[in-house]
Amino acid sequence: MEPSAAVAGSRSRGKTLANASWILFLGLVVANSMLRRLSPALADLVVLAGALTALGAGVAALFYARREGRRGIVLPGLIGICLNGLLLLIFVANLMAVRNAAR
Repeated sequence: MEPSAAVAGSRSRGKTLANASWILFLGLVVANSMLRRLSPALADLVVLAGALTALGAGVAALFYARREGRRGIVLPGLIGICLNGLLLLIFVANLMAVRNAAR
């Protein structure tokens, strides 16, 4: 029995990772706005860890696209990679600005 036949009807791992990549971005935006009131440093750490995780999920989804087929994996995976990459770019730019202001 093939592994794919054993889980027939369940969602493929590639599609799950691709969707998790962009859905995590939405969760990070909400979590950032809620945690920012409590502790800005905690909010930054949560967003950094979450964005790296979501970026990894998007990249992993693209590797699964080769094995499972492109349909339903590539576009959500690329959207998640772009959104989380932009979030990390903003994080790094802010970090550099704060570091330069502290000098």
